[in-house]
Amino acid sequence: MGCTVARESWYWAGLSTVLQPRVGTVSSLAAFVFDICRSESRDIVGRVHLLVWQIWAARNDVIWNDAHHTSTSIGRTTLDAWHQWQEVHKHHSPPVVQHGQNRVQV
Repeated sequence: MGCTVARESWYWAGLSTVLQPRVGTVSSLAAFVFDICRSESRDIVGRVHLLVWQIWAARNDVIWNDAHHTSTSIGRTTLDAWHQWQEVHKHHSPPVVQHGQNRVQV
């Protein structure tokens, strides 16, 4: 799986507008990731990290299982996993109590 598949997966994960402008502006992958962590929302940072993991897993799948993934499947898997993670944490987060207003949000 080449760089083209990884870059195309950015689009399918809904992250190309966040990632593409940074290409060529940083010297390493670490600098790329740290720049995203420093300047983007928690939601975007979580999705980017999940996408990086999905690309890594897809590349390992080629090596170990000769299974090839498309950019579409990598991007969509990233989005599906992100939405599942959001749902699980939405239902398992503790209620927020606002003191002085006598409101409890669930």
